[in-house]
Amino acid sequence: MIDESTLKHQSTANRHREQLAAYDIHQAKYDSLIHRLNQNVRTLNQSIQWWNEGQIERTGGTRRWMRDQQLRIDVLQQQIDSTANELRAQRDTVNAITDTLNQIAEETNVLVDAFNQRYGIADAFTKGTYRREGERREIVVYQLDDLDDLTFVLKHELGHALGIDHVDDPSALMYYRSSEENRHRTTLSDADRNALRATCNL
Repeated sequence: MIDESTLKHQSTANRHREQLAAYDIHQAKYDSLIHRLNQNVRTLNQSIQWWNEGQIERTGGTRRWMRDQQLRIDVLQQQIDSTANELRAQRDTVNAITDTLNQIAEETNVLVDAFNQRYGIADAFTKGTYRREGERREIVVYQLDDLDDLTFVLKHELGHALGIDHVDDPSALMYYRSSEENRHRTTLSDADRNALRATCNL
């Protein structure tokens, strides 16, 4: 579950970065359009002021130029409005993905806390493992202190070979970690027997 949540978070984080990059592109386009609009407005306003003050010739050519300048301003304004809508939509997408990321992070934290409370980290069973790859079956022993320890590890991993998961009884062979309560056990505990019956339909 933790691994699945981590993969989900990574995938969502990648989408978040992609959408942020797209947002930056739209923002740069919007800023450029605003800059061009301001320049055109200033130029037109200055021309109108000079026209009113008689500082430029009041000819048909000047009138057409000012009309064309106003048309360019109108087109820029339409482009700005369209880009602003795209920016808002992009912002909403980024915010939605951010909310999803936060939710996944919270869910992952809950899973990690639950795992740590139940199993712990330092004392988790790491002395050996049972592997199954196709037709191949094997028990790999990573650590042992003596013959009794090897016997315990083999019993525990043989349980996994039978399909038995960890049980909650600290004195059981199939407890999730090795401890003084179960390390020297030579017989199955009630929890071990119940797990064996449930798994193997005995």
